[in-house]
Amino acid sequence: MTETELQKLARERTASHPRRLSKNAAIRSDNDYIGIIAEKVVADYLHLPIQDYITPGKTDPGYDFVTENGIKIDVKGTDLVKGNLLVPCDSKMTADVYVFVVVDKSTESGTIIGWALHQEVVAAPKKDFGRKDRGAVYFVHTSKLHPVETMPK
Repeated sequence: MTETELQKLARERTASHPRRLSKNAAIRSDNDYIGIIAEKVVADYLHLPIQDYITPGKTDPGYDFVTENGIKIDVKGTDLVKGNLLVPCDSKMTADVYVFVVVDKSTESGTIIGWALHQEVVAAPKKDFGRKDRGAVYFVHTSKLHPVETMPK
């Protein structure tokens, strides 16, 4: 099987970041692949390039895109059809808007389910799923998300 451009970008992101090369590297790599697909879906929707911020010596700024109006957007993706928007409760929460995308890895495509403002995310319930690689997350049910057509640009 030939590696796609998105698979290559996900592999490079995983390999370039020391914390990602843990005992869960295969899981991390798959999560990066899901994230890249989700970012591409949003990039196409907003007509913006994918920002490759994960390179040696650089840190994740806490958002994936900045619109021409200065709105910082962070994209969260899953390949679970019944997934919900999960945002880690950490200091990197610098985005104005969080966008939730359900991806299909087999076609490298996805659907934007909706979005939430920063204030709405931090007001959402916190959940801890007991994973050692991730602490508590803000849990925003898909029914609480705004429709994509109303997303600030």
